[in-house]
Amino acid sequence: MFAPSAAPASVEPGRASRRPLVSRAGLEVGLVALVVSGVVLTAVGLTGGTRYLLQGDGQTFRVVAANPFANGAVLRAQAWYGGDAYRYGRVLYPFLAWCLALGHGRWTTVTMCIVDALAVGACAMLASELCRRHGKRPQLGLLVVAVPAVGEGMGHLYSEPVFIALILAVYLLWADDRRGWAMVAGAALILTREAAALALVPLIVQSYRLGRRRELLSWAAVGLPYAAWVTWVRFRVGQWPFFDTSVSRRQALGAPVTSWVDVLRHGSFAAGLFPSIIAMAALTAITLGLAIYVACRRRCWPLSWGALSMGVLLVFLGPEAIRFPDAVLRLLGPTQVLILLSLIATAAPSALKRGDAREAAEDAGQQGDVVRPAIGSGQAGLDDAGLIAAAAAAR
Repeated sequence: MFAPSAAPASVEPGRASRRPLVSRAGLEVGLVALVVSGVVLTAVGLTGGTRYLLQGDGQTFRVVAANPFANGAVLRAQAWYGGDAYRYGRVLYPFLAWCLALGHGRWTTVTMCIVDALAVGACAMLASELCRRHGKRPQLGLLVVAVPAVGEGMGHLYSEPVFIALILAVYLLWADDRRGWAMVAGAALILTREAAALALVPLIVQSYRLGRRRELLSWAAVGLPYAAWVTWVRFRVGQWPFFDTSVSRRQALGAPVTSWVDVLRHGSFAAGLFPSIIAMAALTAITLGLAIYVACRRRCWPLSWGALSMGVLLVFLGPEAIRFPDAVLRLLGPTQVLILLSLIATAAPSALKRGDAREAAEDAGQQGDVVRPAIGSGQAGLDDAGLIAAAAAAR
């Protein structure tokens, strides 16, 4: 496996393994999910039309995507108006569609489909890579598509697939010691949805516990793009996104438990929503319980702690979110994906350590980064201790 050669005796400081972020198996899984998502979105668009694709929040994203720099007047003129400033505050998803459409508003429905399909593929690809790195079959990454928040991205145009893909990208980049790119992805994540900052908490806490002051300053800078954008929205639209006076914004969060009771008291029975609300309450409780379980067991950091930090938001769901079962499913999505991967990506610590060490040593050995046996030394290979040491040096 390691051919004798006169390799350098040490690795340059700061020089890390240059292996690709995602393996070939992960790319194949992502491609399958991308193709399936594209086919489903095309079929839905042809049979149900754009009205079905743009149900719910999709229509607001469509308006924002037509012109992300507008003043909100078009949104306010709609019969289904549900806020403007905070809609423009979550700009990344519609902005990507606008960029793909080259600024042509009429094309944005198609480009939103493209962004959603790419995001679903990215979710599966990144999940499969995380599974592979923890000693599991990469094909298990396809299971994330079964999570409603991701799978629904193949039938409706929502931002959840983009949101979830960015969370997984941040964690994978961080695990790969590509800290700068992880923070760039983190900034994009917050621009997708401000509550996504909760997913970064485990990484920020780690930087604090290890006393890495520069990293903490860098984490503070991650929020600057969002701060700059919401300042623009304040002067362009007329109010801060987080102070939007619309009902859909003001009642998005509420007191724990009491919000569920209020929804059941005010019209849920008459509207026939009682079974749905009860089912969503039970699903939310189960999701929170599993988030606590994977965090306490520490099965797969940072995925498990990310599930718990994102789960905190579920405790404070308000009436405006609870009364729509579809919205509850989408809000549960990021936490459910992280729980799923935490449960899947669990290997025996010794096997995981040895497997990662061997892979890192092989990758670095191909690039000349690992100290190889000297010619004539008689050493045919490296034992486990040597592999682990070589992997540590390569990283």
